[in-house]
Amino acid sequence: MADPAQYQGYSFRPRSASLDGTGTLLTVTGTVRWRLAPDLDVDQHLTVWEQRSYKSGLTIGADQNIVALSYLGQSGKPIPMQPAPAADVLDLETSRGVQDGYKWVAFRRPANAESRACTVIDGTVEFTVSLTITPPRPDRQLIGVASRHATGSFVDGSTTSLWVLPRAPFP
Repeated sequence: MADPAQYQGYSFRPRSASLDGTGTLLTVTGTVRWRLAPDLDVDQHLTVWEQRSYKSGLTIGADQNIVALSYLGQSGKPIPMQPAPAADVLDLETSRGVQDGYKWVAFRRPANAESRACTVIDGTVEFTVSLTITPPRPDRQLIGVASRHATGSFVDGSTTSLWVLPRAPFP
């Protein structure tokens, strides 16, 4: 998934952020965008992408946990990502390192999950993603994210991005 000839850009834009009633859970919903190479047949590539599946690693505060990570499915229902095996976290630590005060967590698309709902605009594919994290930070938080197809190791490569979690409420 790290081939720059295929994946030319990866970004995240938050659309909303809210706290639960206790103020201990921050849920952020946003748009993940992938810019694909102009010579790729987007529809064909998306089919292969979903068949090969995907996984993501996120670097968060050592005192934090991600309670939920999901993509919007074609049915309009969320596709809850599952915690990845410890080997994926080790791959992330080996390939990306670990900063003091932070940790890597990893998630994989569940087997036999429906395809993600997407919008395609001029070779850019947009997916809706939601993340719930605890405890929330008092201000914005940057999270490093590495993503790749589920087959293979993060050591072999991944596409990276920074997600900015806004302070709630947002907008």
